[in-house]
Amino acid sequence: MIKTVLLSTFPLPYSKIGSWTTMMNYYLFDVNNQIDYVVCPDSELELKFSDRKKLHKLSLFDEIISKYDKNKRFNNYINQLRKILLEEKNLIIQIIDNIGLLEAVLKFIQATKNRKRIYIQFYFHGFSSFPNSESILNEVDELVLLSISSYQSFKQNNTVLSTKVSINNNGVDGAIFKKIAKSDKALLRKINNIDTDKIVFIWCSQDRKKKGLEILLSAWKQLLKDHNNMELLVIGTNNNIVNEGVRFLGRIPNNQLAQYYQLADFYLFPTLCHEGFGLSLAEALKCGLYCIASNNGSVAEVLNYGEYGRVIENPNLVKNWVSEIGLSIKDYIQNNKENPYNKNIPEDLYELKDWAKRYTEIINKAKEDFSIRLYI
Repeated sequence: MIKTVLLSTFPLPYSKIGSWTTMMNYYLFDVNNQIDYVVCPDSELELKFSDRKKLHKLSLFDEIISKYDKNKRFNNYINQLRKILLEEKNLIIQIIDNIGLLEAVLKFIQATKNRKRIYIQFYFHGFSSFPNSESILNEVDELVLLSISSYQSFKQNNTVLSTKVSINNNGVDGAIFKKIAKSDKALLRKINNIDTDKIVFIWCSQDRKKKGLEILLSAWKQLLKDHNNMELLVIGTNNNIVNEGVRFLGRIPNNQLAQYYQLADFYLFPTLCHEGFGLSLAEALKCGLYCIASNNGSVAEVLNYGEYGRVIENPNLVKNWVSEIGLSIKDYIQNNKENPYNKNIPEDLYELKDWAKRYTEIINKAKEDFSIRLYI
């Protein structure tokens, strides 16, 4: 029998903000999930596996050693993997994003002559491949990416890409991130001391320059000259500098994010990097927001190339944001403050349950392919 092992450099369940960890929490708490073993750092939350699931927690000692001795950085994972191989004959090993861990696992299974017993899936949530990673990537059995755009980038940036590729874009919990009635929206605004007649924009990300907040704030100053009845809510960072029409909310827990999307009108995604997907953009779409986003990485694909929202070319130019946001406000007002793109967006778009279903399908197909290889 083929068993599935997930190697995670994050504790699971993970209580902090994170895209794939949020989805993995959802998947692992489903009794029908297809993961047999999880190897991860200790978590502050209890992971309730069914009887057939086994959790291998990394010790505090192992974590300290890995931080201070780079040569032993992944020894703790290898040691746990060695134990599992004593119990199981054939394994699918899943590694998420960490190319260093992937390299360590490949070296281990080659040195111990276990390659035929193992099928390796590398899940990558960025957009393009790591520098000088072609030889490593071609040793994995399957590369799982978030978008077709990402696959095309991998294909273009690698002379040879001989591994199987699967696509599984991110999913959002539609029971939480959803459109609400105008009366509920008005109530949320009252609770948060926001006038019901204001046009409200949201920016939500980590406080990193590549996320485009500086560009957006520069554009905002210019926009206020012609549009004074609007407010920008900034989630994910604090700022002591006073900006007219801008409210900095700091970090908001995942379980409280939806209400901020639901009280807003627009979502701004001015990323200056090649995004693998953009989970917050999908969350905003599910809540019915008018989305305006940079054409970087997979963003245009997430917005179905302009069918689900406005895509901005050359997003490093402040004037482009001033122009496109101005046109979007006009468009929104002319449509009686309704998002004109909503008519194009399927109700089940980017559903978390569909992501989980595809994840299971990817594992089951890998088991089929691996079984064939074992008997050749």
